[in-house]
Amino acid sequence: MLGYKPQSSDTHPEIDKFLMQAFRFMPTWKKAHLTNEATKAIQQWAIIGIRNQNPNATPE
Repeated sequence: MLGYKPQSSDTHPEIDKFLMQAFRFMPTWKKAHLTNEATKAIQQWAIIGIRNQNPNATPE
């Protein structure tokens, strides 16, 4: 682990290493599914933020 740099500064290097290994061996379809789900969640949070900043805005 010497010289290993985690992807995020708030993640312990051992956990980060474990996650990177898990992703490395994960089937492509599963990675695509996780990416799709994360994208949908981010879009929902963005819509919530827009609605909070513009409560009178219409969906259009």
